[in-house]
Amino acid sequence: MKLFVILLLVPLFSATASALTMEEAINLTLQNDDSIKQQRSLTEAQGHTKRTAIAAFLPKADLSYEYIDAETRKPELESKTSTFGITAGFNLFNGLADINRYRLGSAALDMQEYSYEGKKQDVMLNVKTAYISYLKARNALEVAQQMLTLLETQKKIAEVSYNVGQFSRADVLRVDVQLASTQLELLNAQIAMKLARQQLERYIGRAIPNGEMVAEVSVATNYPIPTMDNLTGMMEDNRSEMRYVKRAFDSASIDRYVAGSEFLPKINLGYMYEWDGTDTNPFDGVEDVPNSPSSSIDGTSGFSVSMTWNVFKGFYDVSTVLSKARTTNAAAYAVSDLRKTLRLQLSDAYENYFSARERLSVAEVGVVQAEESYRVTQSQYENSEATTTDLLNASVALSQALTSRAGANYDIIAAVAQLERAVETEFLGYKIEDIDEE
Repeated sequence: MKLFVILLLVPLFSATASALTMEEAINLTLQNDDSIKQQRSLTEAQGHTKRTAIAAFLPKADLSYEYIDAETRKPELESKTSTFGITAGFNLFNGLADINRYRLGSAALDMQEYSYEGKKQDVMLNVKTAYISYLKARNALEVAQQMLTLLETQKKIAEVSYNVGQFSRADVLRVDVQLASTQLELLNAQIAMKLARQQLERYIGRAIPNGEMVAEVSVATNYPIPTMDNLTGMMEDNRSEMRYVKRAFDSASIDRYVAGSEFLPKINLGYMYEWDGTDTNPFDGVEDVPNSPSSSIDGTSGFSVSMTWNVFKGFYDVSTVLSKARTTNAAAYAVSDLRKTLRLQLSDAYENYFSARERLSVAEVGVVQAEESYRVTQSQYENSEATTTDLLNASVALSQALTSRAGANYDIIAAVAQLERAVETEFLGYKIEDIDEE
């Protein structure tokens, strides 16, 4: 009987133009996921925030206007004056606070970009897992359907044998019991298939029509998985979370230098030009002396250089620097703690991969043995040398072997996906599109 033999290394569905592939599912998810869009917007916002730090290196200019209507008890002393001025200033030295604040903005942008990339990697792993779960559920459904068809055939044979007196009524009842159990398994497989489909649809942001195929993922004999030492180095260099905490440590160090700028002098260069006039128009000139002829003044101008140096601020600056130093120490501990956590995750994913490969090897042997056992038992059953129970046991064993082989295949793919997330490097060979630009 070859009715239920499943070759998992060959796609279960014929490839069509409308087939949904894992690569397409990942790209659709990255395009439609709201958390990805949120992180993208935050990254763009942080880029603008970084650019605000450039203002510290550029001159500043202001326009001002002032009108005064002074009233006194002596009418002859009443006056109306207006002033229009232009002031410009340029920071010559600010204790290096401006440079360090720009570096702080650069670090904040880098951290946000790492956070964005980390979210993308999480979403990619989630949709890969959902896609594999869908394939696994579909395979389980097909096995249940084929076992049901097989048992229905066995029941017909058992009923014919019972009618001719070859088997007892108990043999028919045993087939009925197993048939009912398989029908329940089929119902559970249908429910699992529906839930897996809904989960995959949730990630890709659209429905999967009944006519659309979901492409099978072939399992390679071996993937180019580096050694554990190489994977550890890749994780250290590529993992977004690792790069984030390292940059957070840099940011804390820079912030300490910003606080230290309070101990250095600040030097500013300024320029001012003002027009003074009578009444609301500052360009009419003013009266130098009351009741005397007015004399128009074109304006007043001047340059200024100022320097300030903090001598004592109630230990505010000292306490701030000490606080930033402790924050820097905490950031260093955060790097060390995350490194340990991520190495443990990498080790688990690495072991899961090789464990799945071992399970697949064992499952392949189990399928061959179960197929042979079923073939022999069926032949004996047809020659009345085996009971219905023997044939049912052989059927169940083959069903379990096929399910185990399918599970091991998909576990390999899932383990590779976990390794990809652990080191943020592709091993499955998918070419994921860049969706940063809408």
